[in-house]
Amino acid sequence: MKEKDKQNEGKDWLDTSYSCAFDGGGIIYYFINLSLYETTEGLYEFPVPKNAKLVLENELGKNL
Repeated sequence: MKEKDKQNEGKDWLDTSYSCAFDGGGIIYYFINLSLYETTEGLYEFPVPKNAKLVLENELGKNL
């Protein structure tokens, strides 16, 4: 049983590093996507891409 513990000992840090890399990548992905959007008061704080252009504005609403 001690031999199995020695074999698994090296995998613990590897699993931890994979998990940290995956979590870190997810956090970075989230903040990059969050920075691409802005909220507008006219659309009740609905997130709109920063590069969106106003095509038509009428009485009923705004089309982006």
